[in-house]
Amino acid sequence: REHAEDRRAAREQDKMAIYLDPAFAMPHLHLGLVSKRSGDVETARRELEQASVLLEREDASRILLFGGGFSREVLVELCQRELRAVGGAL
Repeated sequence: REHAEDRRAAREQDKMAIYLDPAFAMPHLHLGLVSKRSGDVETARRELEQASVLLEREDASRILLFGGGFSREVLVELCQRELRAVGGAL
């Protein structure tokens, strides 16, 4: 949905994914990124912080399947960089 420039629908899909599996890091990460791009700094900060924590213990197979080809370390680094950009704690 984000690629179709429908950020509202992208955020809703991320929220549904989080509802279905709150421990899955990737929808938290994506919701944080989309929220940042939409100017919702509070949601961006909260979701990026949650994604950062969850990525540390995320199952390696889920990172492989849903991480866009990026390693755990790169995804954690992305979370931390984006968190700094929105004034979040690391």
